[in-house]
Amino acid sequence: MPWHLFFDGAIYITDPKDVQHILSTNFNNYVKPQGFLDAFQEIFDNSFFAVNHHLEAPDSGAGWRLQRKLAARVFTTANFRIFTEQVFARHAEETLVAVRNETNTRGNQNQSNDNTFCCDMQEISARYTLNSIFDVAFGLPLSDIEGADKFAEHMSFMNKHCAQRLFVKQYYKMFRWMMPSERELRRRTREIHTVADTILLRRLHEPEEQVSARSDLLSLFIRKAREFSLEGAIELGGRHSAASLLGPSTLRSIILTFIFAGRDTTAECLTYSFYAIARHPRIQNRIVEELESTKARIGPTHSTFTFDEVKKLKYLEAVVFEAVRLYPALPFNVKNAVKDDYLPDGTFVPAGADVVYSPWFMGRNGALWGGDSLEFRPERWLEMKKRPSAFEFPAFQAGPRICLGMNMAVLEAKLFLATTLSRFHVTIAPGESHERGYVLKSGLFMNGGLPLKMTPRPQFAASAYRVFVCPEVLGTGVRSNRAMSPKNAAGSSRMSKPMKYTSEGVPKNWNGKDWHTYKWAMMNVFKENDLNDIAVGDLTLAMLATASAEIKEEFNKKQIKIMRMIERGDQGLHDSSFGK
Repeated sequence: MPWHLFFDGAIYITDPKDVQHILSTNFNNYVKPQGFLDAFQEIFDNSFFAVNHHLEAPDSGAGWRLQRKLAARVFTTANFRIFTEQVFARHAEETLVAVRNETNTRGNQNQSNDNTFCCDMQEISARYTLNSIFDVAFGLPLSDIEGADKFAEHMSFMNKHCAQRLFVKQYYKMFRWMMPSERELRRRTREIHTVADTILLRRLHEPEEQVSARSDLLSLFIRKAREFSLEGAIELGGRHSAASLLGPSTLRSIILTFIFAGRDTTAECLTYSFYAIARHPRIQNRIVEELESTKARIGPTHSTFTFDEVKKLKYLEAVVFEAVRLYPALPFNVKNAVKDDYLPDGTFVPAGADVVYSPWFMGRNGALWGGDSLEFRPERWLEMKKRPSAFEFPAFQAGPRICLGMNMAVLEAKLFLATTLSRFHVTIAPGESHERGYVLKSGLFMNGGLPLKMTPRPQFAASAYRVFVCPEVLGTGVRSNRAMSPKNAAGSSRMSKPMKYTSEGVPKNWNGKDWHTYKWAMMNVFKENDLNDIAVGDLTLAMLATASAEIKEEFNKKQIKIMRMIERGDQGLHDSSFGK
């Protein structure tokens, strides 16, 4: 079997009863192999993801037990609601805005006359998940951090390099001090730690009430860690206290682990979800129908999806789980036996042996999923009388080490899918193969990315990525009783005279640099077309296609600013206007 390239002499199991045995029933006897812990040491360090739980561990498993207990108190429904509505929704919008503006910057290469464009959805998904999980973890946007542009690059290198160590087993240790790639890994690790330590130390020195007011993971962990320490001399495993196991370096490791794991696993889930949706028009149509029926107010303002609305999207959730079933982020997992043991099927497992189970194989096993197990059919999740147990569907692990961030990841994925598909129809990009290959790094990635063609849906053609422009937004000084009343504003005496346009549809005096020309061009469109969304959208795109980098940056900033005001239902848009 090809798996033996990674785990020579391993025992491979597919029976859910055997999986339950190693992940739950005899949990303390099956641990993470030392080779795995060593290979990913730079990423996970001493976080609970990379420390073992058994009594023979250096700390007798105390660190793992305490960190899991702490994390369980952080990952609550109340916090998921905050993350969904205050972080995921915002980054979903901002990501789509940025992608469209980047397309404008590139000109006509990836864009057609009907406002469609092409993009790599695997890269876009990774960008969205990194920005989201960084914000959730630290409570501030990645863009606010010095060296933010390098952060994702460092993460990708570290993930790829550490995964490659598994191919060479322990041999890399013999030459690590002379290998350029190992030196590069150490350099990138230091830079990521510097970013995390800067935020961590600043947060640790904040007043208690200020930390308590925050809802990011770092602040929540700091708060819970202090509560644990205040419980006084909590002895875990007989030798270790909560205070000694939750120092700054451990907190840093925990947060970085969530960032590393949260970016790639959710991005992979999104990539394969979009892949299936783009290939199955029937599924895409049903998702859009669900979005329209769930969201009573899905119109020009594109109000973002709330936590409760995302929870109601059951068919979309089925799509996500179907993608995870067929394309799990970790296609295989391995445990190492501490002592001799027997599996439920009678197989003898000697101490030190690796036991491998494969979520990839189990998710495609016809004995578990029926004769159509290889078919992407989300309806199966809605037809089930009872969902499969975590041992039949171990894509998120199972037992005491089950993924604590599973529900958050599903919410994050659903929200981005809903936000994107409510605005765009997606198909595989022209000239690209519908059959995509896979590449195994730290997880299952799509080889060559996922090139998609994005077509704005008819009702959102002008504002598919939330380009919503009106006189109040443009800062003309026009006031009205309603936050958005272009009709009233269009009749104002302060409107400019009609402009003359070129054959390309842009003002004749447009030089690509003057923000005021853009503003007054928009005003004329409103006046002449009575808020004709298509005209506004076409003019916006035509002008931005020839705009300077400064204008595009200004447009992006103001667009996002107004987007947030609309989300709040702000009635004073004219007071903080687009044109100021």
